[in-house]
Amino acid sequence: MQPEQPWSKGEFAILVSTPRMSHDALSVELDTRSPGAIAVVREGICLWHRRMDTHDILSRMMTTFLETRRGDLTCHKCKERF
Repeated sequence: MQPEQPWSKGEFAILVSTPRMSHDALSVELDTRSPGAIAVVREGICLWHRRMDTHDILSRMMTTFLETRRGDLTCHKCKERF
């Protein structure tokens, strides 16, 4: 089994912009990402916006992207706007 490639900014933008899409449906859109990989990143986003330790789930690109969109996002997991 090959290790997963890092997420691209485009993939991450799609994930962040589709908080209502299920992991399974989003994995069809992002055909190189499994529902499990999507769930892990979404968990990292929830931890990040709640200012908790992300356990190195999110890359620097991801956290920078989230910072630039702060106030305009909705968490898939807890449905909170951040």
